[in-house]
Amino acid sequence: MYSNNERALLGAILNDPDVFIDVIGIVTPDSFRVADNKLVFKTMVELFDASIPIDYVTVSDRASKAPDSKGIVTYCADLVGSEFGTNAVHYASLINRDDKWHKLNTAGREIITIADEQTDSVESAIDEAESLIFNIATEGKKETGGYISALLKPALDELEMARKSDGGIIGISSGFYQVDSITAGFKNTDLTIVAARPAMGKSAFAMQVALNSAKAGKKSAFFSLEMGGTQLVQRLLTQVADVDPQRARRGFTDDEDWSRLTRAAGMLDALPLYIDDDFSMTPTELRAKCRRLKMKGGLDFVVVDYLQLMTVNGETSREREVAKISRSLKGLAKELDIPVVALAQLNRGVESRGANARPMLSDLRESGAIEQDADNVMFIHRPEYYGVTMDHDTGRNLANIGEIIVAKQRSGPTGTAELYFKDGKFSNLDRTVQV
Repeated sequence: MYSNNERALLGAILNDPDVFIDVIGIVTPDSFRVADNKLVFKTMVELFDASIPIDYVTVSDRASKAPDSKGIVTYCADLVGSEFGTNAVHYASLINRDDKWHKLNTAGREIITIADEQTDSVESAIDEAESLIFNIATEGKKETGGYISALLKPALDELEMARKSDGGIIGISSGFYQVDSITAGFKNTDLTIVAARPAMGKSAFAMQVALNSAKAGKKSAFFSLEMGGTQLVQRLLTQVADVDPQRARRGFTDDEDWSRLTRAAGMLDALPLYIDDDFSMTPTELRAKCRRLKMKGGLDFVVVDYLQLMTVNGETSREREVAKISRSLKGLAKELDIPVVALAQLNRGVESRGANARPMLSDLRESGAIEQDADNVMFIHRPEYYGVTMDHDTGRNLANIGEIIVAKQRSGPTGTAELYFKDGKFSNLDRTVQV
């Protein structure tokens, strides 16, 4: 069965090389079970990468130079001379299906071995098993590494998007134009750390970003390890409805407030926003939940509030624990090909430098691992919180001003965006970005 489908595909390509471009995203050399067929297709990929025409002469000549290629020239001639159908995509799909069955069998045996040996914790074993199945389920649904041919299209697509944006958004928008003007949006595979001291509004900022992402149609997930789900949704309701949250929580809402709240509920109900408030979640559990969301209905964007509240079993020091968490979050972003935003707590070093001090990378708790793993690091700073309401150098009023300081950006500039902050809510402020 394997041999017939593989021979049919190779024969179809040799008789009509133009169809190769249609199947390269469906199968790879590793999809082939028969050694000679794997060699022939691998040779075709090499020729394609080198912009050399794919035909009997070029394929048989190059393949014959490979080790263990005895009889390959005659085999290629046989492929050309045989009668094969013309539906190369169909044959490629059949090979892809058979390859997945083969990998599923292999994964099953590996899972049995993991369970029998019991060398890791149950949690780690389950994570490894889920990862094996997830990789099979999602294989072929996105362009991944390997031969350059598999990466050319997404690379050009990203450059084209940047070209069309004319310096604008190429990732998922934060909803804050000054922030986006520095970052160009949250990009796939990137881990962004948003850090601040307590009471700076980091949860409010993260919630607003997740909300804005969902409003834009992105399937978003907000994992809250600090705030309960009902409390979080209440904050979202008051934000969207523009109702004083303190008045709402105390029951001081009039008919107009209530009307706005119910309209806000209707809007939120239609959004693709998943909320999870498991306060004891581990990185392993987070990855498992995100994998399931990705497989069931898709997942475009993840926010975690906040990093240091996560726990890792079996680690002997907090530094090692945080390092494992940050690596896991970066791994999640790469595995699912989505942006991940994680909140983090700053240490007390900010206060020790006086009221005018602004956060720095060294203020991150257990900063080494977090800074290393993060593609981007943002700080939230509100001068008014420290009693600073005026910039004495410029005379600017700093009341209700929240600064989003982009202190690290792996693929772009650093700088500071200014937002308006009032009643626990950030909104856009019409001021020039300071880069």
